[in-house]
Amino acid sequence: MKKEISRFFKKLIRAIRKKILRKGVRRTYSDAQRLAWYIYKFSSSCGAFKEYPSKENLEKLKKTTTQVSERLGVKLNGILEIASKYLENPCSELKQTLNESARDLIIDILEKGEVKEGENEDL
Repeated sequence: MKKEISRFFKKLIRAIRKKILRKGVRRTYSDAQRLAWYIYKFSSSCGAFKEYPSKENLEKLKKTTTQVSERLGVKLNGILEIASKYLENPCSELKQTLNESARDLIIDILEKGEVKEGENEDL
């Protein structure tokens, strides 16, 4: 009898886990984790584009940058125009300008996080 009950609960647990996983239960992340993820994602995309300037990598950079901008409410500061120019002429001056624009975008992302934390402290 105990074995049958044990088997029943094991099957039930497996079925529940499968159902939960199929529904795509989303994890919750802290604001810091979320900001760190977007900074990492943007930096990786930007680095791949600078390492191998191609139309495909530019499209990936555009997609990632637009995603970051929309989801975090950060202004793009002309980084995509600079990246397009860099694709046409990958010189050191444009690379430096691209680096500076990327740095400024990351600073904007970090400042967004500070504003949220400041808002939470007042509550």
